[in-house]
Amino acid sequence: VADLYRVVDYIMTLSKMRDELVRKIIREKEAESEYPLTSFEELALERGVEQGLKQGTVRSIIRLLRARFGVDASWLEPHLMEVKSLDTLDNILNEATNAESIEVFLRRLSRRLRVSLRQPHS
Repeated sequence: VADLYRVVDYIMTLSKMRDELVRKIIREKEAESEYPLTSFEELALERGVEQGLKQGTVRSIIRLLRARFGVDASWLEPHLMEVKSLDTLDNILNEATNAESIEVFLRRLSRRLRVSLRQPHS
């Protein structure tokens, strides 16, 4: 249960962390140079931060499923990494938090991703 609370707490701060991290990196890069970053460079930094947060959210979903349902859900990682939006991943995390069972979660995720997902048998 403690792991569940840690995961949920972590996810709730992701958006704020992303914005703060991007601003901090931009300030640091500009301080290192005599010229401000171009819009292209800022966009590249934002995308890098977003990708890192996306990977962290996917790992959090997998850890949450293990903590709640006692299953190894690492096989879901490639499917979750296909999700384009961090907001959508946050919604999936909420579904993992609130689902009554792993089967219910997988049905909802299947509909959301428009793929057939079934838990592999060990």
